[in-house]
Amino acid sequence: MAQRRSTSDLRVRRTKERIRNAIRELTLNMPFDEISVQAIAQHAGCQRNTFYDHYTSKYEVLEEMLGELVDEIEAVTTAHFSEMQQHSPGEIPPTFTKLFEVFGRDIPFYRRLFGPEGSSIFTARIVNALEQSGMRHAQYWSNLLPEQTVPNEIAFRFLSAAFVGMLAWWLESDHQYSAEQMGVFLWRMEIRQRPS
Repeated sequence: MAQRRSTSDLRVRRTKERIRNAIRELTLNMPFDEISVQAIAQHAGCQRNTFYDHYTSKYEVLEEMLGELVDEIEAVTTAHFSEMQQHSPGEIPPTFTKLFEVFGRDIPFYRRLFGPEGSSIFTARIVNALEQSGMRHAQYWSNLLPEQTVPNEIAFRFLSAAFVGMLAWWLESDHQYSAEQMGVFLWRMEIRQRPS
């Protein structure tokens, strides 16, 4: 019985991965909103019914992909606040570079999702994830910048949207600057934008 379940679980994982890869590949050629479930299933090499055995819609697939990305962003930002305890105030932590590197691993896909024909759901979810992560670590910012006069929820929304704007520009600009340079620019703007 355990062997049958293991084989079945492996098949499910493989099918879901093929569906996710199909969405990733199709997104490179057309706006996400124009991709049909039939096209996804066909590109994944499965039947439309097989798609619906695993997902209720293409938005559920995107949400699953987003969930994994958000988990990775959370891991990077949580590490950031741990690293900051070990850095001197003038030293730039590697976290912002790591965030650009996360998105840099699949540039064509993220370029499409953040671009003008991309998904507003995707962009909003990333902004929200960054904002929530910042709010969870608000005490760190209070210690770093005790004279701050802007409420945290406003500051973190601004910073999250600024990051996504910089990221979208970076993805579209064919990497004029490295992930490391972009991380430095973001850090400099973040600290400069925090009002005193």
